[in-house]
Amino acid sequence: MIVLTMCRRVLRKVVRLTFISEHLRRHRGLQNNGVRPPAGLPRRQTTLMMTVLIAYAATCALLALAHQLHSRRGLAIYLPMFRFTTTDANVFNDSSLDQDVPDGCDEKEVSRVTRLLTSSLNMTVDPCKDFHSYVCSGFKGIVQTSLLDDMETNVTTSISSFFHHITRGVERSSLPEALKKAVEFYASCVKPVHTNGRTHALASFFKEQDFSFHTKIIGFLETTLELQLRLGLQIFFTLVMDPYPRFQETARYVYLRSSRIFEEWKRARKVLLRSGSYARYASAVILATGFDEKGTSDLIRRVWYVESKLMSRSIKPKSVLNGKKLVAKWKELLHQYSRGALMGTYQLSLQSRPSVFFHQMMFKANDAEQSLYLTWEVARHLVSASGFAELGSNSDRRAYCFDTTYAFYGPAISAALLFPFVNNSRLEQVRRMVRTLASEVYESIEDSDWVLPETKAKLATKLRLVTWKLGYDRNLGNWSGLSHYYENYPIASGIFLTDFVNTNAAHVLKFFELKRHLRELDFSFKSDVVGAFYEGPNVLVIPAASMLSPLFNYGASPAINYGFLGSVIMQNLMRAFGHNNMLTDGFGSPISWFPEERADFEDRYQCDRTSEVRDSEVDPLAGVSVGAQAFFRAYKRASAARGNRSCALPGLEGLTSDQVFFVSRCLLRCQDVQDTTDGIHLEDHTCNLMAKHSAEFANAFNCPIDHSNVLCDVW
Repeated sequence: MIVLTMCRRVLRKVVRLTFISEHLRRHRGLQNNGVRPPAGLPRRQTTLMMTVLIAYAATCALLALAHQLHSRRGLAIYLPMFRFTTTDANVFNDSSLDQDVPDGCDEKEVSRVTRLLTSSLNMTVDPCKDFHSYVCSGFKGIVQTSLLDDMETNVTTSISSFFHHITRGVERSSLPEALKKAVEFYASCVKPVHTNGRTHALASFFKEQDFSFHTKIIGFLETTLELQLRLGLQIFFTLVMDPYPRFQETARYVYLRSSRIFEEWKRARKVLLRSGSYARYASAVILATGFDEKGTSDLIRRVWYVESKLMSRSIKPKSVLNGKKLVAKWKELLHQYSRGALMGTYQLSLQSRPSVFFHQMMFKANDAEQSLYLTWEVARHLVSASGFAELGSNSDRRAYCFDTTYAFYGPAISAALLFPFVNNSRLEQVRRMVRTLASEVYESIEDSDWVLPETKAKLATKLRLVTWKLGYDRNLGNWSGLSHYYENYPIASGIFLTDFVNTNAAHVLKFFELKRHLRELDFSFKSDVVGAFYEGPNVLVIPAASMLSPLFNYGASPAINYGFLGSVIMQNLMRAFGHNNMLTDGFGSPISWFPEERADFEDRYQCDRTSEVRDSEVDPLAGVSVGAQAFFRAYKRASAARGNRSCALPGLEGLTSDQVFFVSRCLLRCQDVQDTTDGIHLEDHTCNLMAKHSAEFANAFNCPIDHSNVLCDVW
């Protein structure tokens, strides 16, 4: 930044001196009746100074350009932006899902990914000695961001940009029904807040729901749960339902988590009180409910008093309901307001901090105070959502509206970008990859000579029974499925508060509808996430966004596709056999290990775990070498089946297919550097461990094999 500031000063000086020089030249010319003045020493000094400054300015311009490129950190400058110059109607037609690429290869995608690879390589480094530097130091510095993270940011930005393009320039009648509802909801959100004189739409809502600052509610807990489970309003907390049973348990849990909106309000409240703006904000909220302006000041004081009391840690609850009675009351209300979807096989946990805070708050206040405060929180929540009274200055309403719209209509919004790229043909190529990987791992299990036969049989069965969820949520892989999914969501009226409440209610109804049909997991499937994820019980998810370039390239060489997406899939597939997952078949039946056998397995599984700097403590990823031999065989098998039908790899002609495979694998992990800022890379970096522990790597790069090294692999 300092260099650029100096450059700007120099450039200004160059312009100034140029102007002065030209002015003096003309002035002297006029004094000599137009005769050119003699070129003496002062003129040469001026010329020399100008030359030096111009050269310096040119250097600064190059530095500025370099800074601009560097500001796009990591690998992001090499990633494609998925943009449409025109909105082809075919984008919104299910026929786009069946289109194939001519000759079975997308040359644009392949050229982009080869540019990424060629830009990363530093051919001056010996790959046998430091494979990480060989692959990752071609960028003129250490890559500090993950390819997966950069790619997800890129996808998210592209989805947002394309949606805003649709909202501005597309005839809405041509849109699929689900996307049309999303666009109408967004348009309702960004338009000016609907008011009629001083009456806000909230007044109508309060009247319809029989809410008022003058009336008492019937039960603090009852009303709070009804608002959440019927209208989707997370006033004090968020109810969370485990998607799967917890480890070695058959039941799932319902528990309380902090409400983001309520936590934000607790922080904002302190700011408002310090700045003296609390009363003004509270007045705007209260008046929006239709409350008489004459009594506003007194009501603000009462709200402030009750809120201060409930949030104070020094004031202890006067009484606490018996634990068993409290749990029984919760279960009864959850069953009632979920329309029978809860409790069933769920267990209730009230031990979280948000749960303790809520119950303390509930028992600190009497009935009148509970009614007042809950009414205030509902009003504040909805006024904030509608944009009538903002917390903070210069809030980005469009960003808020997009985020809110995406929370409800995410599958439809992302489909507008994903469907044309991740179509049935691409999904089929990924399916073939999955089958090949699983087949080779299965063969490795069958051929292993150190696992007991009964254990081997259970591991092989677990692998066969993995549920693969590829691309899109069930029934949401086409526009007709999306339209059916959103058929009961309302069409926006243009009054955003009404649209927000009604869409929230429809969203909750859809969740419980799916839950009753044992499909609640479909509700949380994210097709716009990049990566692969092993989830219990025995499910491996590969979202559609993971199948975009450069992670997966249509018709490209298996060396690239297996090196990138295959690496991500394989490492997550290995999670099925590690940590707690090694103790169960994924369906509740235990896998019994003899102590020596289990110790041997864990040693192999954690052989190169020192390379992992981003592991989860609960369910860590396998080391990069786990399953590596089966993985390499799968890639070679796919290459043999593909033959010569892959795209050419411009710029990589000097590398063999096996070398490209290992380079692709390493490029995924370039950012995996611990406390290394001087360009000297650690010996135990992921890429170097992958190279050190692989005989296949040594053969590919003609490296000497150190037979004293343990070539680690599970099978």
